[in-house]
Amino acid sequence: MISGIQLSDVSIQKLKQRNMGEEDINAFSNLLLEAQGSQSSALDYLGSLSKAELKILQNAHSLADPINVSVLSEEGARNLLAQPDNQGKVDLNNDGIVEVGLAKTIHFPPVNAPQFVKDAWEKATEGMAEFDKAFLQLSMHHSIYGTGINIDGEQRPLKEQALSPSQQWSALGIEKLMDARYSNLEFRVTHDGWTDQNKMLKQFYEQFENELSKGISSSRVSSTRSRNGSDALQQTVIPEQPSHTTDKRGNEKAVEQSQSTSLNLLVMDARTGLYRQKLEEIDAEIEAVNNASTLSEKERHDKLMVLHADKESTIEAVRERRTEDEKRKFTLTRSQRLSENLKEREIKNNIHSYNTTTLSD
Repeated sequence: MISGIQLSDVSIQKLKQRNMGEEDINAFSNLLLEAQGSQSSALDYLGSLSKAELKILQNAHSLADPINVSVLSEEGARNLLAQPDNQGKVDLNNDGIVEVGLAKTIHFPPVNAPQFVKDAWEKATEGMAEFDKAFLQLSMHHSIYGTGINIDGEQRPLKEQALSPSQQWSALGIEKLMDARYSNLEFRVTHDGWTDQNKMLKQFYEQFENELSKGISSSRVSSTRSRNGSDALQQTVIPEQPSHTTDKRGNEKAVEQSQSTSLNLLVMDARTGLYRQKLEEIDAEIEAVNNASTLSEKERHDKLMVLHADKESTIEAVRERRTEDEKRKFTLTRSQRLSENLKEREIKNNIHSYNTTTLSD
């Protein structure tokens, strides 16, 4: 019989998966109960524990290294004294990264988010494959908090401090978040087409936003924008299933459509300064990892998460640059705007001439 603080079924399952027997689980629950009744700070409480008791906490949270209390933050200390089911975890600096000891993990929904956000997440991801859920956690977290990346030789800084939870999860905050995600998806579809992953993203965004709108019924999210935006995306960016026809007219139409897509991509590259080679290299690495027969499932998962994080960062960098460029254009004079439009037309004409020559050859 397990004594001490009442552990959730999820926590007990995780502790057993971490090779903790009933005696160790019981000792862990007693430590949590004792900490809960202590008047000391989490750091002071941990400092009073023996090496054996710290070892219990290390194993409970599956930490690689022994716990060194002297180098812990208050957040890292407090989360060592929480259950491993993530209930009760804290993010004291609201950066979306939860410190457990020295370990740092991305959490989405953020632990500081209101309960209706966590409920919406559970409903929108119900029955979803674990890899897809992990990928969504990564991409949604990135939209809110961002990461520093190196693109075109330029080091991009981290985003500024995130909004407070009440601002982030207001109707306006949710609308801005989903606008960013649909814009990200538009770029993905332009680059990759309607892959299974992109279809999954579209379905999730629609369902997640719908569930969020229910949670803030007093401040409705603009569902018309999201529905119309996503429908227009699917209709205009690129067809889900290109039609294949053997007649001459159909072939000409397919070639014209391919030229138009390539033209848009190249103009976008010219406007944002993104070398598409980076995304293509990441895609090649992703394919190689998926086809690697020597990797364990965990190794495959970890490598893919790193690659998808790199791809997400690259796409977000381009998306943000494009947004900033559009804002900049509004500040131009008519003469300046005309000059830019003429340059863009020249780029398009040069690309069209190049494609026409290549096809005729």
